[in-house]
Amino acid sequence: MPGFSEDTENGRFKFTLTGDYLLIPYHDARGRVTTIEGRCVGEPPEGMGKYVSLRRAGNHLYLFPGHRPEDTLAVCEGAMGAIVAAECGLAVGAIMGCECFRASSSLETLDGDPGDPLLELKGTDFGGRTVPYIPDADDPPNPNVLKAAPKAARWIAEPQNGRAAVALLPVGADLDEWLLSLPAGTEERRARFAALLAEANPSEEHVELSPAPPQRGTNPKPLPQGRKGPVRR
Repeated sequence: MPGFSEDTENGRFKFTLTGDYLLIPYHDARGRVTTIEGRCVGEPPEGMGKYVSLRRAGNHLYLFPGHRPEDTLAVCEGAMGAIVAAECGLAVGAIMGCECFRASSSLETLDGDPGDPLLELKGTDFGGRTVPYIPDADDPPNPNVLKAAPKAARWIAEPQNGRAAVALLPVGADLDEWLLSLPAGTEERRARFAALLAEANPSEEHVELSPAPPQRGTNPKPLPQGRKGPVRR
């Protein structure tokens, strides 16, 4: 069962998400829970990241409840980015990490056949439109993130009849931090997000961090209104 493992010293069962975590459920298109991820409350322990996945659960795509996969505007890295985007009325998906863009290669995981598109995208048709991938813009840059971004962009979009692209955040930000740093107000943040996507480039073999996206005064194409709902951060 995902999330549980046996302690080799005493034979007792251990659960992956034992600690102070905000629990984030992942759903498929029919609303069924596919996995649960933990977001560390406060600073993560040394040697651990902000997110902890259930052991043997595999790789999954987060979508805010009520958002359909085919309505996804973009996909970011980390579920909190998608949750904050939903607060702005934006349908954004999220992968669990820079290299978690397709089903795990392990036969022990429950996320589909090895190398398949992510389970939550099964049957999705993007209708030929561009669905950019938004990687975290770590400072200093994380070479693994930059190397994986083009491949992540292609796997997110192309098997689902979409066009791949990479949209770059200002250096030192991830999507939720960037959105929350913008002037308060849903329309302002939606406009700036549209400008970010308008600057997305087709996925290439190498990605370099760009300067901040366009500031006020731009007139990007309006985004479709996403479904809003209560969000807890």
